[in-house]
Amino acid sequence: MTVESQIDSLLDRFANASAGLFEINNRYQTAYEQGIYGCAIAKPTKRMKNTLGVDREVLVVVSTFTDQQQRTIKFLKKEIEKSAGRLENTVSIVMHNDPEGNLKLKNWGRDQGISILPIYGTSKLGSPDELERLLCAELYSHDPFDVTGPVSDDANFYGRREEAIDLARKLQKGQIRSCLGIRKVGKTSIINRILKEIQKNYECVCIMLDCSRDDVWSLNAAQLLDSIRHTIEQAMRTPNRYASIQAIESDIDIKTARDGLETAVLDCDKPLVLVFDEIDYITPGSPTRPAWKSEFRAGSGNLNSEISGFSA
Repeated sequence: MTVESQIDSLLDRFANASAGLFEINNRYQTAYEQGIYGCAIAKPTKRMKNTLGVDREVLVVVSTFTDQQQRTIKFLKKEIEKSAGRLENTVSIVMHNDPEGNLKLKNWGRDQGISILPIYGTSKLGSPDELERLLCAELYSHDPFDVTGPVSDDANFYGRREEAIDLARKLQKGQIRSCLGIRKVGKTSIINRILKEIQKNYECVCIMLDCSRDDVWSLNAAQLLDSIRHTIEQAMRTPNRYASIQAIESDIDIKTARDGLETAVLDCDKPLVLVFDEIDYITPGSPTRPAWKSEFRAGSGNLNSEISGFSA
Protein backbone atom coordinates (compact mmCIF):
# COMPACT_ATOMS: atom_id res chain seq x y z
CA MET A 1 0.00 0.00 0.00
CA THR A 2 1.38 3.43 -0.95
CA VAL A 3 1.85 6.22 1.56
CA GLU A 4 -0.99 8.14 -0.09
CA SER A 5 -3.31 5.13 0.27
CA GLN A 6 -2.36 4.71 3.95
CA ILE A 7 -3.10 8.38 4.58
CA ASP A 8 -6.48 8.10 2.85
CA SER A 9 -7.31 5.01 4.88
CA LEU A 10 -6.54 6.74 8.19
CA LEU A 11 -8.49 9.84 7.18
CA ASP A 12 -11.44 7.64 6.21
CA ARG A 13 -11.35 5.94 9.61
CA PHE A 14 -11.37 9.30 11.36
CA ALA A 15 -14.15 10.70 9.16
CA ASN A 16 -16.35 7.65 9.75
CA ALA A 17 -15.77 7.60 13.50
CA SER A 18 -16.26 11.37 13.91
CA ALA A 19 -19.83 11.52 12.59
CA GLY A 20 -21.84 13.61 15.03
CA LEU A 21 -18.67 14.96 16.65
CA PHE A 22 -16.99 16.80 13.78
CA GLU A 23 -17.96 17.93 10.30
CA ILE A 24 -15.10 17.30 7.87
CA ASN A 25 -14.98 20.31 5.54
CA ASN A 26 -11.76 19.66 3.66
CA ARG A 27 -9.21 16.88 3.10
CA TYR A 28 -5.87 17.11 1.39
CA GLN A 29 -2.36 15.67 1.21
CA THR A 30 0.83 17.71 0.97
CA ALA A 31 4.60 17.16 0.97
CA TYR A 32 6.77 18.59 3.73
CA GLU A 33 10.50 17.99 4.35
CA GLN A 34 10.67 14.85 2.19
CA GLY A 35 7.53 13.38 3.71
CA ILE A 36 3.83 13.35 2.89
CA TYR A 37 1.16 14.36 5.38
CA GLY A 38 -2.60 14.15 5.25
CA CYS A 39 -4.85 16.85 6.68
CA ALA A 40 -8.51 17.32 7.43
CA ILE A 41 -10.31 20.43 8.61
CA ALA A 42 -12.72 19.31 11.33
CA LYS A 43 -15.54 21.57 12.51
CA PRO A 44 -16.55 20.44 16.02
CA THR A 45 -20.13 20.33 17.20
CA LYS A 46 -21.18 22.63 20.03
CA ARG A 47 -20.68 19.83 22.55
CA MET A 48 -17.21 19.01 21.24
CA LYS A 49 -16.32 22.70 21.28
CA ASN A 50 -17.16 22.78 24.98
CA THR A 51 -15.33 19.50 25.60
CA LEU A 52 -12.14 20.62 23.84
CA GLY A 53 -12.42 24.25 24.91
CA VAL A 54 -12.14 25.56 21.34
CA ASP A 55 -14.03 28.10 19.22
CA ARG A 56 -12.65 27.37 15.77
CA GLU A 57 -12.13 24.42 13.47
CA VAL A 58 -9.54 21.83 14.45
CA LEU A 59 -6.70 20.57 12.25
CA VAL A 60 -6.41 16.79 11.94
CA VAL A 61 -2.97 15.64 10.74
CA VAL A 62 -2.17 12.13 9.51
CA SER A 63 1.43 10.92 9.51
CA THR A 64 2.37 7.37 8.47
CA PHE A 65 5.93 7.48 9.83
CA THR A 66 6.60 4.65 12.28
CA ASP A 67 9.06 6.86 14.16
CA GLN A 68 7.57 10.29 14.76
CA GLN A 69 9.87 13.30 14.78
CA GLN A 70 9.37 16.94 15.75
CA ARG A 71 8.85 17.86 12.12
CA THR A 72 5.24 16.69 12.54
CA ILE A 73 4.68 19.51 15.06
CA LYS A 74 6.49 21.95 12.78
CA PHE A 75 4.24 20.90 9.90
CA LEU A 76 0.97 21.30 11.79
CA LYS A 77 2.06 24.68 13.17
CA LYS A 78 2.80 25.81 9.60
CA GLU A 79 -0.63 24.65 8.43
CA ILE A 80 -2.34 26.42 11.34
CA GLU A 81 -0.46 29.64 10.59
CA LYS A 82 -1.42 29.39 6.91
CA SER A 83 -5.10 29.22 7.84
CA ALA A 84 -5.02 32.90 8.88
CA GLY A 85 -7.10 32.36 12.01
CA ARG A 86 -9.50 29.73 10.67
CA LEU A 87 -7.96 26.90 12.67
CA GLU A 88 -7.66 26.52 16.43
CA ASN A 89 -4.04 27.20 17.43
CA THR A 90 -4.11 25.51 20.84
CA VAL A 91 -5.45 22.03 19.98
CA SER A 92 -4.71 19.62 17.14
CA ILE A 93 -5.40 15.94 16.46
CA VAL A 94 -2.63 13.72 15.05
CA MET A 95 -3.17 10.19 13.72
CA HIS A 96 0.06 8.24 13.39
CA ASN A 97 1.68 4.79 13.15
CA ASP A 98 4.40 5.15 15.80
CA PRO A 99 3.86 2.73 18.75
CA GLU A 100 5.60 5.24 21.04
CA GLY A 101 4.29 8.34 19.28
CA ASN A 102 1.54 9.37 21.68
CA LEU A 103 3.87 10.53 24.45
CA LYS A 104 6.39 12.09 22.08
CA LEU A 105 3.78 14.10 20.20
CA LYS A 106 2.12 15.34 23.40
CA ASN A 107 5.47 16.43 24.87
CA TRP A 108 6.62 18.19 21.70
CA GLY A 109 3.24 19.87 21.29
CA ARG A 110 3.29 21.05 24.91
CA ASP A 111 6.70 22.64 24.34
CA GLN A 112 5.14 24.62 21.46
CA GLY A 113 2.00 25.58 23.38
CA ILE A 114 -0.28 23.15 21.52
CA SER A 115 -2.33 20.36 23.09
CA ILE A 116 -1.83 17.39 20.79
CA LEU A 117 -4.54 14.71 20.92
CA PRO A 118 -2.71 11.71 19.41
CA ILE A 119 -4.46 8.69 17.93
CA TYR A 120 -2.36 5.60 17.27
CA GLY A 121 -3.27 4.09 13.90
CA THR A 122 -4.38 0.74 15.29
CA SER A 123 -6.66 2.28 17.94
CA LYS A 124 -10.23 1.09 17.84
CA LEU A 125 -12.38 3.77 16.19
CA GLY A 126 -15.56 1.89 15.43
CA SER A 127 -18.02 4.55 16.54
CA PRO A 128 -18.23 8.23 17.54
CA ASP A 129 -18.52 7.17 21.18
CA GLU A 130 -15.20 5.31 20.98
CA LEU A 131 -13.50 8.26 19.29
CA GLU A 132 -14.88 10.67 21.89
CA ARG A 133 -13.69 8.45 24.75
CA LEU A 134 -10.25 8.23 23.16
CA LEU A 135 -9.95 12.00 22.69
CA CYS A 136 -11.19 12.71 26.20
CA ALA A 137 -8.78 10.16 27.67
CA GLU A 138 -5.88 11.98 25.98
CA LEU A 139 -7.25 15.39 26.89
CA TYR A 140 -7.82 14.66 30.57
CA SER A 141 -5.11 12.09 31.27
CA HIS A 142 -2.98 13.25 34.17
CA ASP A 143 0.67 12.44 34.66
CA PRO A 144 1.92 14.06 37.89
CA PHE A 145 5.43 14.16 36.46
CA ASP A 146 4.36 15.66 33.13
CA VAL A 147 2.28 18.71 33.97
CA THR A 148 4.51 21.41 32.59
CA GLY A 149 7.53 22.17 30.48
CA PRO A 150 10.94 23.23 31.78
CA VAL A 151 10.87 25.95 34.45
CA SER A 152 13.36 28.46 35.83
CA ASP A 153 11.52 30.90 38.10
CA ASP A 154 11.51 30.60 41.88
CA ALA A 155 7.77 29.94 42.01
CA ASN A 156 8.22 26.62 40.19
CA PHE A 157 11.92 25.86 40.55
CA TYR A 158 12.02 23.81 43.74
CA GLY A 159 15.43 22.80 45.07
CA ARG A 160 18.90 23.02 43.48
CA ARG A 161 18.74 26.81 43.36
CA GLU A 162 22.15 27.14 45.01
CA GLU A 163 23.50 24.44 42.73
CA ALA A 164 22.33 26.40 39.66
CA ILE A 165 23.96 29.58 40.98
CA ASP A 166 27.20 27.70 41.66
CA LEU A 167 27.19 26.16 38.16
CA ALA A 168 26.60 29.57 36.60
CA ARG A 169 29.61 30.93 38.47
CA LYS A 170 31.83 28.03 37.39
CA LEU A 171 30.75 28.21 33.75
CA GLN A 172 31.47 31.93 33.40
CA LYS A 173 34.95 31.20 34.77
CA GLY A 174 35.62 28.74 31.95
CA GLN A 175 34.87 25.37 33.54
CA ILE A 176 33.06 22.53 31.74
CA ARG A 177 30.15 20.71 33.37
CA SER A 178 27.67 17.98 32.42
CA CYS A 179 24.27 17.03 33.83
CA LEU A 180 23.16 13.41 33.47
CA GLY A 181 19.87 11.84 34.48
CA ILE A 182 16.71 10.09 33.32
CA ARG A 183 14.00 12.17 31.64
CA LYS A 184 11.79 14.46 33.73
CA VAL A 185 14.29 14.92 36.58
CA GLY A 186 14.77 18.59 35.68
CA LYS A 187 17.87 18.76 33.45
CA THR A 188 16.42 21.37 31.09
CA SER A 189 14.95 23.30 34.02
CA ILE A 190 18.35 23.65 35.66
CA ILE A 191 19.79 24.73 32.29
CA ASN A 192 17.15 27.47 32.10
CA ARG A 193 17.96 28.56 35.63
CA ILE A 194 21.71 28.62 34.93
CA LEU A 195 21.18 30.77 31.83
CA LYS A 196 18.98 33.11 33.83
CA GLU A 197 21.65 33.46 36.53
CA ILE A 198 24.42 34.06 34.00
CA GLN A 199 22.51 36.77 32.15
CA LYS A 200 21.50 38.39 35.43
CA ASN A 201 24.86 38.39 37.20
CA TYR A 202 27.69 38.00 34.69
CA GLU A 203 28.89 39.57 31.45
CA CYS A 204 28.99 36.54 29.15
CA VAL A 205 27.97 35.52 25.66
CA CYS A 206 25.60 32.54 25.92
CA ILE A 207 24.67 30.15 23.12
CA MET A 208 21.88 27.61 23.62
CA LEU A 209 21.91 24.46 21.45
CA ASP A 210 18.85 22.21 21.67
CA CYS A 211 20.26 19.17 19.90
CA SER A 212 16.87 17.41 19.79
CA ARG A 213 15.67 19.92 17.16
CA ASP A 214 15.35 18.31 13.73
CA ASP A 215 17.23 21.14 12.06
CA VAL A 216 20.16 20.71 14.47
CA TRP A 217 20.80 16.95 14.61
CA SER A 218 20.24 16.64 10.84
CA LEU A 219 23.30 18.84 10.19
CA ASN A 220 26.71 17.33 9.57
CA ALA A 221 29.72 18.22 11.72
CA ALA A 222 30.94 21.05 9.47
CA GLN A 223 27.46 22.58 9.24
CA LEU A 224 27.02 22.41 13.01
CA LEU A 225 30.33 24.17 13.66
CA ASP A 226 29.42 26.80 11.08
CA SER A 227 25.99 27.25 12.71
CA ILE A 228 27.62 27.76 16.11
CA ARG A 229 29.97 30.31 14.56
CA HIS A 230 27.05 32.19 13.00
CA THR A 231 25.07 32.13 16.28
CA ILE A 232 28.02 33.45 18.29
CA GLU A 233 28.36 36.38 15.91
CA GLN A 234 24.61 36.99 16.16
CA ALA A 235 24.65 36.87 19.96
CA MET A 236 27.50 39.37 20.15
CA ARG A 237 25.29 41.88 18.32
CA THR A 238 22.34 41.53 20.71
CA PRO A 239 21.97 43.60 23.90
CA ASN A 240 21.63 40.58 26.21
CA ARG A 241 24.46 38.61 24.50
CA TYR A 242 22.28 35.51 24.18
CA ALA A 243 21.08 33.48 21.19
CA SER A 244 19.58 30.09 20.43
CA ILE A 245 21.40 28.25 17.68
CA GLN A 246 20.41 29.10 14.13
CA ALA A 247 20.90 26.00 11.98
CA ILE A 248 22.59 26.68 8.64
CA GLU A 249 22.79 23.99 5.95
CA SER A 250 25.90 25.47 4.34
CA ASP A 251 28.15 23.81 1.79
CA ILE A 252 31.32 23.97 3.87
CA ASP A 253 34.18 21.64 4.73
CA ILE A 254 35.23 20.77 8.26
CA LYS A 255 38.51 22.75 8.21
CA THR A 256 36.89 25.94 6.97
CA ALA A 257 34.07 25.58 9.50
CA ARG A 258 36.49 24.97 12.37
CA ASP A 259 38.68 27.93 11.40
CA GLY A 260 35.61 30.16 11.20
CA LEU A 261 34.41 29.03 14.62
CA GLU A 262 37.84 29.64 16.15
CA THR A 263 37.92 33.15 14.69
CA ALA A 264 34.46 33.89 16.11
CA VAL A 265 35.52 32.64 19.53
CA LEU A 266 38.72 34.68 19.54
CA ASP A 267 36.79 37.79 18.46
CA CYS A 268 34.41 37.35 21.39
CA ASP A 269 35.16 40.10 23.93
CA LYS A 270 33.42 38.29 26.81
CA PRO A 271 33.55 34.74 28.24
CA LEU A 272 31.62 32.41 25.93
CA VAL A 273 29.27 29.76 27.36
CA LEU A 274 27.97 27.03 25.08
CA VAL A 275 25.00 25.09 26.47
CA PHE A 276 24.05 21.77 24.83
CA ASP A 277 20.64 20.36 25.72
CA GLU A 278 19.83 16.75 24.66
CA ILE A 279 23.43 16.39 23.50
CA ASP A 280 23.01 12.65 22.90
CA TYR A 281 21.32 13.51 19.57
CA ILE A 282 24.71 14.52 18.10
CA THR A 283 26.91 11.84 19.72
CA PRO A 284 27.92 8.43 18.32
CA GLY A 285 24.86 6.94 20.05
CA SER A 286 22.46 9.35 18.34
CA PRO A 287 18.90 7.91 18.26
CA THR A 288 18.06 9.83 15.07
CA ARG A 289 21.16 10.05 12.87
CA PRO A 290 23.68 7.17 12.79
CA ALA A 291 26.08 9.35 10.77
CA TRP A 292 27.07 11.07 14.02
CA LYS A 293 29.18 7.99 14.78
CA SER A 294 31.74 9.52 12.42
CA GLU A 295 30.57 13.15 12.33
CA PHE A 296 31.02 13.53 16.10
CA ARG A 297 34.70 12.70 15.76
CA ALA A 298 35.05 14.82 12.62
CA GLY A 299 33.74 17.84 14.48
CA SER A 300 35.95 17.45 17.54
CA GLY A 301 39.09 19.40 18.20
CA ASN A 302 40.69 21.80 20.64
CA LEU A 303 40.01 25.53 20.59
CA ASN A 304 42.69 27.29 22.60
CA SER A 305 40.44 30.06 23.88
CA GLU A 306 38.13 30.93 26.75
CA ILE A 307 35.13 28.65 26.23
CA SER A 308 33.08 26.96 28.88
CA GLY A 309 30.33 24.47 28.24
CA PHE A 310 27.36 22.80 29.87
CA SER A 311 25.69 19.71 28.45
CA ALA A 312 22.63 17.71 29.44
